[in-house]
Amino acid sequence: MGFLIETKVFLIRHCEPAGHDLRVFNGRFDSPLVKLGVNQALALKKRFENEKIDVVFTSPLVRAKHTADLVFGGRNVPIVVDSALVERSFGVLDGLPLEEAKKIHSKAEDIYEGKARVRAEGVEPLSAVRQRAYAGFVEIVEENAGKNIVIVSHVMWIKSLLCKLCKVPLSRMDSVGYVKTSSVSVVHVLHTGNGRIKKTSVHTVGDTSHLSQT
Repeated sequence: MGFLIETKVFLIRHCEPAGHDLRVFNGRFDSPLVKLGVNQALALKKRFENEKIDVVFTSPLVRAKHTADLVFGGRNVPIVVDSALVERSFGVLDGLPLEEAKKIHSKAEDIYEGKARVRAEGVEPLSAVRQRAYAGFVEIVEENAGKNIVIVSHVMWIKSLLCKLCKVPLSRMDSVGYVKTSSVSVVHVLHTGNGRIKKTSVHTVGDTSHLSQT
């Protein structure tokens, strides 16, 4: 079988941002963390305090960067901003609460919930999100084979990636599990000796047990 390298990847959804309670289409809208989100980040910090982490990659959006900084900023771990980790674009719906968005698009709620068959002008198709999420994941993981990696991203990015890794169609996205704010999903990767991915296995989806410890 030959020598294999193992990599462990922690997929963290950013902590709770402004507008989450109003079901705002945050998408590319740059919303900051609220107090609850900061508290979630502090719980995550405690959850990872004894976990060896070699490198952290984060979406450039402030809710993800702030999460990464709060959880890992005090450690001697590089935090790399990567535009490939950005959330799905919701086009003209970005930044709107769901109730306002419904006035613009009759299927706004389906778009918010990630229904794969619903298309709208200016809204990034989930198939495109899945494609770039997987491409970004592969690039990060193959360049950091053998390390413990954290990726801080967003719900649609993470769930689209999990669909790809679990071979689940986007039309059944909900079946991969809940990915709530501050949740941690864990992926194990086996590489060949040259660093190329040979096998991926999803071990945990959407763990929020750290919140019960606060």
